[in-house]
Amino acid sequence: MESCTGTAHGADNSHIFYRCWLPDDVNQATAVLHIAHGMAEHSKRYEIFAEQCVRKNIAVYAHDHRGHGHTGAKDMLGHYGDVNGWQMVLSDMNELQSLIRSNHPGLPVFLMGHSMGSFITQGYVFQYQPNLAGLILSGSNYGPPIKYRAARLIAKLERLRKGPRYRSKFFEKLTFGSFNHRFKPNQTNFDWLSSDLTEVRKYIEDPHCGFVCTTQLWCDLLKGLASISTNQAFTKLPTETPVLIFGGQEDPVGHFGSGLISLANQYSSAGVKDVDLQIYPEGRHEMLNEVNKTEVGLHLISWIESKIN
Repeated sequence: MESCTGTAHGADNSHIFYRCWLPDDVNQATAVLHIAHGMAEHSKRYEIFAEQCVRKNIAVYAHDHRGHGHTGAKDMLGHYGDVNGWQMVLSDMNELQSLIRSNHPGLPVFLMGHSMGSFITQGYVFQYQPNLAGLILSGSNYGPPIKYRAARLIAKLERLRKGPRYRSKFFEKLTFGSFNHRFKPNQTNFDWLSSDLTEVRKYIEDPHCGFVCTTQLWCDLLKGLASISTNQAFTKLPTETPVLIFGGQEDPVGHFGSGLISLANQYSSAGVKDVDLQIYPEGRHEMLNEVNKTEVGLHLISWIESKIN
């Protein structure tokens, strides 16, 4: 296996950091998977799964979103930008897709987004309508636009009160404060991520994980969430593109399974012909870091292979 890093150029001349994992003989690759990570984490956390993919001759790329990982400056973690942040992260996604297709012409391209990355991924697909062999959404959710508009109003008030770069503990508690309640007695503040305490500890000890995001990022993200949750938005995905939605039954982000079911129903209602839903019993938010992560990874690879054979 060959691993590499690089940078792509964002629309505003920023540098978007990415990682790739390739078969030793890149000509043996049968597909490419592009991964968009979640909030307050980064691309390297998908390395174990990427290695699984490469063993099956699936090349993998993953980039760090603005305000995250090596794309985000140390003092700007959790901040997309002062203006137009949502559009910028969608544009960055497009730049990576262009780079992938240039490096691997003719190969089928799959796109997977986890949590926040699943929302960015949908925003990108709805706006740019890329030619994908499949769309994979992990740890995701669906809610009506009015829910996100109401939350954005609170975020905007907090931004007005404290400024766009303020890291609001109040808003953090409002959004994530109840996530650990189901897992008492809690061993950490992030038990909701995984039942594998070793993986949770890795997250806690990682300086590029677990930071508090700015009021501006929340305003950007919630605006994006409202835009991708309309019935009209779902009609912009080509109905022939296969969709896989997966997550844990105990994931608070996915409303303990019900949010994943609602999301799958939205795609089916929009006329998408091939929608698969996989909910793992006892799984929490990060299924690729759960105790059964090897099984989950193999299931994802099997799904990808079924779409290219």
